[in-house]
Formats: sequence, C-alpha cells, structure tokens
Amino acid sequence: MLVIRKTQMAAFEQGAIRNLETRLLEHLQEFFPKQCQILGDEQVRKVIRLGLERVEQYALVSERDIHLYVGLMFMLGSYFDVDMQLPWATKIFADQSMTNPNPPIDRVYDTAMRYLDRVAGKNNEHLEQALNKAGNLPVTELVRTENDKQQKKSFGEHLLMVLDSLWPEKYEALGEETMRRLVQYGYQAGRVITTK
Repeated sequence: MLVIRKTQMAAFEQGAIRNLETRLLEHLQEFFPKQCQILGDEQVRKVIRLGLERVEQYALVSERDIHLYVGLMFMLGSYFDVDMQLPWATKIFADQSMTNPNPPIDRVYDTAMRYLDRVAGKNNEHLEQALNKAGNLPVTELVRTENDKQQKKSFGEHLLMVLDSLWPEKYEALGEETMRRLVQYGYQAGRVITTK
C-alpha cells in the first residue's frame, strides 16, 4: 500500500506551485514583454506570488482563471480588485448571486477590456496622449494661479482641472465624485508621508 506523508504532499504542492509560477511567468513574458523586462524575472515572480495569494479569496482555482487574474494585475494594478478607481471590479467579485451564469473573473475581464478601450483607447491612443501631456506639463501648471486664489479655488479644485485636461477620458469614466475622493486620498496620504 502506498502511503504519502504530509511532508511528501507538501513537496508535491510546492513543486506544482513552482511549475504554475513558471507557466505564468512565460505567459506574462509573452503578453507583457515590456513590463517583464523592466521588472525582471524575480520581481515578476513576486507579482505572480501576490496574485496566487489574492485569487484564493475569490476561489479561483483553474489555471485559466489565475492567468486572467494575474494578467489583470499587470493591466490595472496589483490591487485592482480593491482600487477605488475600479469599483466595478470590487462589485463583481463581491456578487455571490447566481443570476449571472458567467464566472466572476470572466465578467471582471470583459468589463476591464471595455473600460480600457474607453479610457486608454483601442490602440492606447488616449493613454499615449495623456502620458505625452503629463511629460510636457510645466511644473508651474501644478501651482494654483492668482485667478484660482481670487476665485477661492482650493489646490484640490485646481488639481482636478489639471487631471481633467491631462486625461479627459479617464476623468469622465471615473466621474467627478471618484476623482474628488482620489485627490483627497492622495492629499491625505501625502500628509502622512510628510509628517513621518
């Protein structure tokens, strides 16, 4: 009779995880070559491990689902599922109802692709324009003007105008309320950093 000890089982599991990491690494290198080159294999593996930890909360167990989730991390950010800019991801993953026959990861992926087409552009034209504008933005544009001060506009109000001018597609997609919360969050986070 074959007996598998816990240590042997753990070794099998670790081997399977390493193999999955390697397949994910190859997948990411194929579909996100620039990001992988910038990060290097070890950092990409760290992102993969983070993704493997995060998928557990959503009970994503198939390799396909894990590939989709980690790919979304590369497209939207490592914590896209809890990002205030992407409330639809949080909502879809939280929806436990059985009214939609599609798995949550498929719904998140489909919504993400529509979002990226709208915000970045089908060929990233909106994203490239925003990056070019930001790269050419004089630092003086970030400072409130005398006119802003006379109209009693706060720095936050000024920053919202700047953000809208840099990337109007994203500003519109997120909406005024989310943009205000985002600026407020950034302001508060900056205060915490400067007071430490």
